[in-house]
Amino acid sequence: MFRLIFMIFALSLGVQAQFSLNNKKSNNIELEAFERSFADSIFIDKSTVKPGESFSVIIDVQLKDGWYVYWKTSGGIGAPMDFQFTPPEGIKLKEIHFPYPKYKYDELISAATFYNQGHVTYVADFEVSADAAKGEKVIDLVVNWQACKVQCIQPFGNPPVHKIKINIGDETAENAEIAKVKKKALEKIPVPAPEGWTLHTFLTQKEYKGQFDDAAKLQSAVVATIVAPENIKGSTIKFFPTLQQAGYQSLNYPVNFLNSKTFNTAYELDTSESTPKEFSGVIVITKGGKTESYKISAPISKEAFKAPATDNEAASESELPYRTLEGAVAQKANDGFLFNILLAFVGGFILNLMPCVFPVLSIKVMGFVNHAKEGKHKAIQHALVFTLGALLSFWILAGTMLALKSATAGAINWGFQLQSPIVVFILVVVLFLMSLNLFGVFEIGVGLTSAGQSVQGKSGFAGSFFSGILATVVATPCMAPMLGAALSYALTQPAFTAMIVFTFICLGMCSPYIVLAAFPKFLKFIPKPGAWMETFKQSMGFLMMLAVVWLMETLQKQMVYPDYFFNILWGFVLITVGAWIYGKYTPMYLEKSTRIKGLIAAILIAGLGVWYSYDKLTDKPEITWAKFNQQEIDQKLAEGTPVFIDFTATWCLTCQLNKKNAIYPNAELLIKKGVYTVKADFTNKDPKMAEILQKFGSSGVPLNLLYDGKDPRPVKFPEIYNESTLTEQLNKLP
Repeated sequence: MFRLIFMIFALSLGVQAQFSLNNKKSNNIELEAFERSFADSIFIDKSTVKPGESFSVIIDVQLKDGWYVYWKTSGGIGAPMDFQFTPPEGIKLKEIHFPYPKYKYDELISAATFYNQGHVTYVADFEVSADAAKGEKVIDLVVNWQACKVQCIQPFGNPPVHKIKINIGDETAENAEIAKVKKKALEKIPVPAPEGWTLHTFLTQKEYKGQFDDAAKLQSAVVATIVAPENIKGSTIKFFPTLQQAGYQSLNYPVNFLNSKTFNTAYELDTSESTPKEFSGVIVITKGGKTESYKISAPISKEAFKAPATDNEAASESELPYRTLEGAVAQKANDGFLFNILLAFVGGFILNLMPCVFPVLSIKVMGFVNHAKEGKHKAIQHALVFTLGALLSFWILAGTMLALKSATAGAINWGFQLQSPIVVFILVVVLFLMSLNLFGVFEIGVGLTSAGQSVQGKSGFAGSFFSGILATVVATPCMAPMLGAALSYALTQPAFTAMIVFTFICLGMCSPYIVLAAFPKFLKFIPKPGAWMETFKQSMGFLMMLAVVWLMETLQKQMVYPDYFFNILWGFVLITVGAWIYGKYTPMYLEKSTRIKGLIAAILIAGLGVWYSYDKLTDKPEITWAKFNQQEIDQKLAEGTPVFIDFTATWCLTCQLNKKNAIYPNAELLIKKGVYTVKADFTNKDPKMAEILQKFGSSGVPLNLLYDGKDPRPVKFPEIYNESTLTEQLNKLP
């Protein structure tokens, strides 16, 4: 009997000791991320409350620099902030208010994050029943939280139970200081959306990738469309779903404006257990430096949002996100069909002087010099063929744009084809080859000179037709004076009217060449054929090269991985070599076998350059590189995380070979093993980096190190190594 009592007594002491230890560790771990523990952050705005009245519990936390906590829904894979209140009889929890969150998207794990940082205050409203017994009452509170910086932490073991005491008495006594804290907190707590704000939600299917770049698959999603009472374009705006089933967002869906008052965005929706009937969320909008937040909800519909007819009406001056110049002559879209036709024609004519069009069309000026010597009819024929090529391509682009604009509720605009890096790349290659041709690196059509006049004529017409197409493609992104008003008018009109406007833009662009062809006397001021023509042709090559550089800048900004831009330039070196070989070894005066070998070599080398450039255009390394930071590396190693460091430089060819042959082929394994990858860039002079290189016995880059997270000494790789060398070391990691 004595032994049993002793064992029970000892066990109870152990439980109490473990509970105390857990509480101590919980508090200690709280202080890793918070300035003070939760026990010291809980306040009540009223010390005494009358039956039938309400009070609030304030949880006022201060996170340390760099730390953040998740919102009521995390958006990604984190644990949301969760307050579990257990009130006594006579007291009812009405609502827990969260301050509006911030948003970020982590490319590494393909997940969104809804979070709060810094000073964060939560307000929980309670109501005391009219028949509540007087006296001291205790509310239990358990806080489930997860705080993150570089790493994420949670309470140790079971989180502590906080005892919140409130006195029910005859009179209500307010705590003035805490009331001020509550008032300040309410400034960041969303309020019901004002009149005029509406939400439409549409249940659909979208393709999502898994958390760690698994294969994409179709799953349920909600498209939320918000209509504001006024113009909100130009504002910073986000919509955060409060529905727990919309918690995991593996795609970074931006806000997509349908018009100045309407935007939408999409969210994954977990329907594995049930399909919700209502969708709710918080709108956070910052305009003019002021941030406001609204709560809004709506039933989930099975029909897509349809914009009201008034969405296409012109906005008033006060609704526009800009101010017009006083005294300036403004063009309105309702000035009439004929007036806008005139604007379209004049704007198309001025397009010829734009830097993106002039280099291409200047080639046709040279053509007209030659055609004028062959006779008026020949010149007119070439001008009409040029115009036909321009018109056909203009109609195709305009028709495609109008169809896409209708299908995407206005998300597609004029010049959309140059939003595709593939289209831009093709244009760059074509213009680059044309410039080399003008410089005399090679000649097009030399082999046709002996094939007869008829074939030569067909080649010339094909060249004119192609010039018209090329002129249209590069012209459309340019916005010549007066063209903007005509385009704005066209995009608000029915398709037939819009196509007429686009036709007159094209005719305006082609008009100088039709006039020159019809009235060759205007060409009499051009000197007689001679050596000057070759000089003029080569000078046009420089203008063409300007267009290449202009498009190259666009291409770099569109690339999936812009760091590969200079790799594309290496590909263009090969294209140049191929063009030079073609010009050197395919002229008709050489032997047939030489011409065939030259043609094959030219195609292979230039084709290799095109393939290499295109491959780099669309390639994106799966590895996400962190910048070299010794403190962060030390922290990762202290956590037991393996670390791979690539000491590299842009000018280091061996470094690039190691990436291509060893590092990037192991991308999937690096991610699978959870390796923290660091890029230590030595492109510019850096004495500290040089010291680190010397420390590891290297006089320069490349240097690759792999820490396994256990041994403080890393594995040092040779200056040049292959895929299997790195694979072998990665497989040794847990």
